[in-house]
Amino acid sequence: MSSRQSVANVWRDHELPAAILASATLVGLVVAGASLLVDPLLVVRPGDAPKYFQIARAPFDATDVPSAPFRYRVVTPTLAWLLPTSRLTGFAVVNLSALTAAGVVGYAYLRDLGFGVRRAAFGLALFVVSPAVAYLSTNLVLVDGVTMFMLACVFWAAYRDRLLVFALLLALGVATKESVLFALPIYGLYCLQRRGVRGVVRPIAAAIPAGVMYLGLRVFYGFSGDTLGAIVARGVGAQLDKFAMSVFYIPYEVYSAFGTLWVLAALVRGRHAPKVVRERSVDRRTAFLAAGIAVVPLAFLQPLIARNITRVLFIAFPVVIPTALLGIESLSRRLRLAFCGFAALAGLAGIAGALVVLPSLAGSVESVSLPAIQYLALVGAANELVVILAVLAGGSADTGAGEPSAPPLRTESRSRAD
Repeated sequence: MSSRQSVANVWRDHELPAAILASATLVGLVVAGASLLVDPLLVVRPGDAPKYFQIARAPFDATDVPSAPFRYRVVTPTLAWLLPTSRLTGFAVVNLSALTAAGVVGYAYLRDLGFGVRRAAFGLALFVVSPAVAYLSTNLVLVDGVTMFMLACVFWAAYRDRLLVFALLLALGVATKESVLFALPIYGLYCLQRRGVRGVVRPIAAAIPAGVMYLGLRVFYGFSGDTLGAIVARGVGAQLDKFAMSVFYIPYEVYSAFGTLWVLAALVRGRHAPKVVRERSVDRRTAFLAAGIAVVPLAFLQPLIARNITRVLFIAFPVVIPTALLGIESLSRRLRLAFCGFAALAGLAGIAGALVVLPSLAGSVESVSLPAIQYLALVGAANELVVILAVLAGGSADTGAGEPSAPPLRTESRSRAD
């Protein structure tokens, strides 16, 4: 037995401990890399961080909260407040623990989608070794880590069609960050495709606890704060500033969210979306990911109210990563080599950008240091290396691949999912 087969067998036989160890190790490496380039690491940086840090001082004091929408994102600051540590250390512990847990839940979600051990492990790596996670490692006083964990959990519950669990997680997600609502229209389309018009009742029912949480937070903490018009004006102004700096800045931020995974996901859209529209007999995984692909364009509206495009687009990771893994399967041997070359060039361009281009753009839009944005670009290049490894390994048999774990409806085909 080769060492490669031995590692695969050990992982398969001890999946949960192996996934936890892999996720914790990768998160540790990403944070260690940030600590080498970004100094000091544990600090409240300008921007959104001071607002969350303020909430963590007294999360249940409605008179001492920042403006909307930050005042309603109370889960992460409350967890940091509950820990018997300083607030800074509390945020670090909460976010890094949540990132590790998100990697494990994401792995379990991919396994439920029918991916084998190898592909699911690559999916875990593609999540952790990403510019969005790297950004959080350079600015730990944010709510991103817990948001990613909640997104992984919500999508897992949505795919398994566990209505009560999905509804409760969605409500808790609203109190983490409203971006978690991204999963609701996907669940709605999924239910519509599988169950017909009667299926729409399920997402409506799931939205009720989330709506109660949404209104409850606003009643408790107050509706005062910036108007939607003012928030949009700031967001659009930030994007215009970037465009004035360089016409390549915004496309680069969009690319950074997932790199060449965007291309692989697009392959699946062209291959499977028409089939899902025509038929109700497609397998559950195809129906769910097709619903996700249909809703992903909504994520591109977020830059209207947010400055950082890469971070807000990354909420689509429960859709883009599995669809990209499916895209790998559709590549012929020749296309695999061509795509690896394309990803390698993208990675080299990222390294060149970090060392040559980004220094000329640093500090003009956000309060992010040059070492920090260089680190994000270098992690993006590392992500392309993971993509190349996933593509090269995609042609071989995948240990443990099988059908989705939950039984399909009687109206669905029972074809293999992987």
